[in-house]
Amino acid sequence: DGRVEGGMIPKVQSCIGALEGGVGRAHIIDGRRRHSIILELCTHAGIGTELAHE
Repeated sequence: DGRVEGGMIPKVQSCIGALEGGVGRAHIIDGRRRHSIILELCTHAGIGTELAHE
């Protein structure tokens, strides 16, 4: 529903800071899940949340 709550707030704030600093895209993924970075970056569906400039 587009809301950011609880523990996601600092994660999203960090992503926004990275985007404002010139990064093209930022991803939030669950590092506890095995191979999560590969699944996020190398699959069409991904498993996390991607933030990017429009």
